[in-house]
Amino acid sequence: MISNKRYKECLYISCAFLLLLLTGDTAFAAADDQGWRTTYDQIMIWVNFGILVFLFFKYAKTPLMNFLNSQSEGLARDIERLEESKDKADQRNKELLEELEQRDSRIDEIKKRIILEGEKEKENIINEAKTQSRLMLKEARQRMANQVRKAKRQLQYELVDEVISLAMERLPREITEEDNKVLLNHYFSFSAAEEQE
Repeated sequence: MISNKRYKECLYISCAFLLLLLTGDTAFAAADDQGWRTTYDQIMIWVNFGILVFLFFKYAKTPLMNFLNSQSEGLARDIERLEESKDKADQRNKELLEELEQRDSRIDEIKKRIILEGEKEKENIINEAKTQSRLMLKEARQRMANQVRKAKRQLQYELVDEVISLAMERLPREITEEDNKVLLNHYFSFSAAEEQE
């Protein structure tokens, strides 16, 4: 709503503006000097202006003021509605920021949990790998021990075969008939001693 003081200021400014417009033509026309006609025209312009101002204030003042008041009320309502919308938007913005902070904290918690689970899984994998490597080493050692035993047996068998073949070649040449008798006696005495036990 426009205050009375403001209304008077607007009125004075509009009157001064119209006065400047009206007197500008008469100042140029005065240089022409046509006598009483110039003065009459100037007076009639002022009279017409006065009539227009009177009619304006008499009939247009109230509708103009109502229009201006309704416009100011509408603008006030629009401003109030915009302020409410701004407040709602600010509130929603705060809610979204809080939600984002909560999401960020949840994401940080999830990251920490994933890292902890990853470390646990890594430890489990390492422990399983160590266990498997121990088992594999144990199996490899057993296989190697078995292969060494097999190789020793094979070597023993080969040595025995070699010794027997060498003995078969040499014994007939080196054992005499007397040695043969001594060996037979020794064998028989040994067999008898075993039977007695």
